[in-house]
Amino acid sequence: MTIEQLILQAIDQCMENADSEQKRIFCWMKAVLQYPNIEHYISEVKSAIIGIDKVSTLSVNKAIEFIESNNEYLIRCQNISNEDKEDMVSKEKIRLQEVRVRILGVLQYFGMLK
Repeated sequence: MTIEQLILQAIDQCMENADSEQKRIFCWMKAVLQYPNIEHYISEVKSAIIGIDKVSTLSVNKAIEFIESNNEYLIRCQNISNEDKEDMVSKEKIRLQEVRVRILGVLQYFGMLK
């Protein structure tokens, strides 16, 4: 396991007992650590488009994880009740699972998925 993965696990554990402001900060930290994943995904897609390589499922999953952390951070920055924030975060995770399935399906359809 990489150091980044260990840090992400530690952040997830800290979020379990964190207050609203701490959760917001932890989400920001996760998004920062996961940012290179979205760049890697974009690079794989560019290579797949020109026929050099294909996009890995792992790359798609890691890109979605970054988006999930970033969106959760943005939700937690809003000036609404903590209950509404938790509800929005839950709905966003469900929405992103659907996005993940659709992206994988499209990539597979076009023969661009490893």
